[in-house]
Amino acid sequence: MNRTCAVVAVVLLLFVSVCPRVPAQGRRAGRVSAAEAGAGSEQSYRRALAAVEAAIEAHGGLAAMRAAEGVSFKGSGHSFARNQSVGVEPPFDRMEHEESLYADVRRGRYIFENRDPLPGGFVFGGRAVITGGQGFFANPRDKTVAPMNPANLPANILNYVRRVPHLILVQARERAQTLRHLGTAAFEGRPHQVVTFATANGLQVALFLDARTRLLSKYEQMVTDPQTGDAVQETIFRGYRTVSGLRVPSSRVTTRGGEVIEEVTYTEFLVNTSPPDAAFAKPDGYADIPTPAPLPTRETKLGDGVYLFESGVNSLVVEFADHVLVVEPPVGGRGPKATINKVREMFPSKPIRYVVVTHHHDDHAGGARGYIAEGAALVTTPSNRRYFERMAAGRFTLAPDDQSERRRPARFEFVEGGRRVFTDGRQTVEVIDIGPSPHAREMLVAYLPKEKLVFQGDLVNLPATGRWMPSTVNDTTLHFYDSIRRLGLDVERVASVHGPSTTWGDLREAVEKKRAGR
Repeated sequence: MNRTCAVVAVVLLLFVSVCPRVPAQGRRAGRVSAAEAGAGSEQSYRRALAAVEAAIEAHGGLAAMRAAEGVSFKGSGHSFARNQSVGVEPPFDRMEHEESLYADVRRGRYIFENRDPLPGGFVFGGRAVITGGQGFFANPRDKTVAPMNPANLPANILNYVRRVPHLILVQARERAQTLRHLGTAAFEGRPHQVVTFATANGLQVALFLDARTRLLSKYEQMVTDPQTGDAVQETIFRGYRTVSGLRVPSSRVTTRGGEVIEEVTYTEFLVNTSPPDAAFAKPDGYADIPTPAPLPTRETKLGDGVYLFESGVNSLVVEFADHVLVVEPPVGGRGPKATINKVREMFPSKPIRYVVVTHHHDDHAGGARGYIAEGAALVTTPSNRRYFERMAAGRFTLAPDDQSERRRPARFEFVEGGRRVFTDGRQTVEVIDIGPSPHAREMLVAYLPKEKLVFQGDLVNLPATGRWMPSTVNDTTLHFYDSIRRLGLDVERVASVHGPSTTWGDLREAVEKKRAGR
């Protein structure tokens, strides 16, 4: 059974579980025995449980796993910036990746550290600590400490333990009521038993257990990729060795839709280890950031017929005489459907004719399908055409949207020669390509000369507090600042997709400090 068959098997299994096959005689008699009704589900469960228990033994045994109060590893490798690279087409930019984990599941103590750069001077990661049912995140670049939302702790812990095979297996055993056996499948030329279970937050995970060694070769999840839709994401473990009685991998590789997005080598793996208590304390010299208030969903008027649609991730909405133009269709925030509905409410007689996409990165472009279904034309650069045509044609059954039903082709209005002006004599929006940017080869900004306003995505990213931090001004921000000056645009305000707006004067001051090394 190949990967596609395994996915189909999940659907078939769910159908069998809900609608068990009834013998012809039972159907005629109108009666079904309890044994017959539960045969499919029970057999699937029993086989899955036996496979997981055999895998636990192969990895060292449940007693050894429970006795290993603390496990830790260090890893290094690369991440691949899928739909976040400078260029729109593969190969994706290959970025250095570092991580380390300490996990004591029994006592609920975790320390996870990572460093993940993205093109343009962006660096993500830091030190996350969970203990005593609470957690915090320390940002080494800005020297700040922020509390973790308690509601997010289970998801954070899942993100940590997914990196250690025996912890995944223990989790599957603890969620035994959700175990089901999907059959056998070949992976890398070897037969595997395929077992699925559901995590506490409902995530369905398929485990591929080597039929000979019983070791976990990989696990799969069905995810929604913002560009291509339904996709299989797999994490593959290789090079098992024994450490203190437990079988642990030497490396892991993560793919999405068959494309590698992460490769990590475990450079160190320790069992029955514990960091000092000081490791769980907030670092000295770091400023506390208060728990952020929920970001408001609102429409802030920036000028006559000009509104910033805010919801954590922002869009700019501009009213023209007989239509509306939207700048940025992000996948987050209130999302495209709620934005479109609000535009209809505010401007009931004016259709959304255009949606401008600042750049192809999927968190910014991922909501474009909603506007394609609406019939709006995508305003972008010519090299992005194939990207959005693939998005429009994607199969989105896990997260169906209006485009899933209407299946409209993408329509385009291209920005060529560096600038495209939209005007009705009263309202004017200039869409300008300031690329090549360090963050994306083609990067659009929207300039409204009457309002002296620039709207941009990823070029200036203030934190929710509105305070300028050391990491706020990076190579991408410097390029944006220099581009606006080079173009001679009269700008007083800068509005953002991510974070609050700022003034040109504050941006200039922050750039001057950065370049002065302050």
